[in-house]
Amino acid sequence: MKENKNCGIKTDDNSFRQFLNSVCHNCLIEHVSANLLPEVIAQIIIDHPYLHKDSFEILTESEVHLPDTVILDLLKPLFDRAEDEALLILMNQLFSKKLMIDSLIEYTDEYARMDIIENQNMWNDSCSRQINYN
Repeated sequence: MKENKNCGIKTDDNSFRQFLNSVCHNCLIEHVSANLLPEVIAQIIIDHPYLHKDSFEILTESEVHLPDTVILDLLKPLFDRAEDEALLILMNQLFSKKLMIDSLIEYTDEYARMDIIENQNMWNDSCSRQINYN
């Protein structure tokens, strides 16, 4: 467990979770997009059955009334053919803040976490520098 020298935030699971909980939803989307491969996003959707129907409907642009097992069997080949951008759109539309945080904790190592923390702090600094109070 290393501590990020720039901001004092640790990269262990609990500290990183606390940090991610303080980040806005849109920033989390950016961090997930930058740090998780589209194949990982597809696997996360497969691992969460409550996302299957909506994912299928978004990818096929049609409403479906099939049993969950059939939807999953149809969804897997769609993921194999889907463009990376389509999987990022699914993540953007369907992942809750909690799921994004859980996924970042599960799929990032210490160095990726340090990059996320540094990027977030850089974004915050650049936003505060752009404000002209005069």
